[in-house]
Amino acid sequence: MVRLLCVLISSFLLLVLISPVKADQVAVGIKSSAFVPANVSIFVGDSVRWTNQDQVVHTSTSGSGNPPVPDGNWNSGTLGNSSSFTHVFTDAGAFPYYCGFHAFMRGSVTAVAPVTVGQAKALLDSTTTGLQGVVITALTSGGFYVESDDRSAGVFISSTFSGSVGQVVDVIGAISTTGGRKQLDASTVRLSSDQSKTVAPLAMSNRSVAGPPSTEGLLVKVWGRVASDQGVDYFRIDDGSSSGSAGLKIASGSLTKPAPGTYVAVTGISSFEGSPSARIIVARDQLDIVPASSP
Repeated sequence: MVRLLCVLISSFLLLVLISPVKADQVAVGIKSSAFVPANVSIFVGDSVRWTNQDQVVHTSTSGSGNPPVPDGNWNSGTLGNSSSFTHVFTDAGAFPYYCGFHAFMRGSVTAVAPVTVGQAKALLDSTTTGLQGVVITALTSGGFYVESDDRSAGVFISSTFSGSVGQVVDVIGAISTTGGRKQLDASTVRLSSDQSKTVAPLAMSNRSVAGPPSTEGLLVKVWGRVASDQGVDYFRIDDGSSSGSAGLKIASGSLTKPAPGTYVAVTGISSFEGSPSARIIVARDQLDIVPASSP
C-alpha cells in the first residue's frame, strides 16, 4: 500500500513538472504566395493560425508528396483575402502542409511534448524537444542557462533571445553536444509567465561539484580558502574536501578576484573545461563572490 502511494505521488509530481503551462497560438501569414514563416515549432496543445494576406485565394492543407496529397489532419478550405483558419495540434509530430491551389507552396509544423530538463539532456543529438516553465539562471555569450523548479538539472540554451535572470520561459529546439556539453539549440523561446522566479543555488562542497551525479548546468554555491594559483580570468578555492587537489577553479572573467588566503563563498554555474572531470564554477557577476568567515 505504501509502495503504491509512493508511485502515485511520484507520477503526480512528474505530470506537474512536464504538463503544459499554457496554450499558445502561432501566427503564419500567407503572402506573396508563400507561408511566412514556412516552418514553425510549437508545443502539443498550441495552435497555428493562418491568415491570407494575398489578393488571390489559398488553402492550408495538411499533406505531402509530389504532387502533394492531403492526409486528412486539417484543411482550411478556400481562404480569401484577410480570411483566417486555426488548427489546434493535439499530437506530437512533424506535420507538412501545402496550398491546395498552389502546390509549390509548402510549410511544416513540428509539435513537441514538453519534457524535464534532465530528460532533455538524456536525448540523442538532433532530437527536437521542448522545455516549459524553466527559469533563466544565468546569461552568457551565445545564450543562457535554465533550470527546473526542483533544481534537479540545468542546461545551456543556445539562443539570441534577450532575457534576464529570473524570467520563466518555454523553449523548443534541437539537442546537441558541444565540447562534451549537452545543450539545446533553440528555435523558439517565449515567455511562459509574466512573473519572475528566484532559483536558490544548491550549496555543496568542492568535491561534490565533480559528482556523481552530474551538476553540469546547475546554479551552485561553494565555499573555500582562496588559493595562490590565480590567472587573468580565474582563481581557485579549497574547502579541504578534495585531498591533493589544487582547488576548485572559479572562472571569474574580468571580475575582481579575492586575495589569496582569504575565504569566500561563490555562486555560479557548474561547468567544465576540456573534460567533464575538470570542473569549474562560472561566476555571473561581482555579487556572486562574497567574503566569508574562516572555519
